[in-house]
Amino acid sequence: MGAIRQHTGAREAVAARWTPHAVGIEFKVAGTMQRCWVWEGAVEGLSEESGG
Repeated sequence: MGAIRQHTGAREAVAARWTPHAVGIEFKVAGTMQRCWVWEGAVEGLSEESGG
């Protein structure tokens, strides 16, 4: 398995599609657009102060 590298540039993701139970988040990796589906109950809310 390859090494994990931390991204140091700007982070940008867009909630491009959604259903009543999931959201499709689009973002670019190495010049290729990707879409990740995040399902209801799989997300943890973070406060602005926590820094993510």
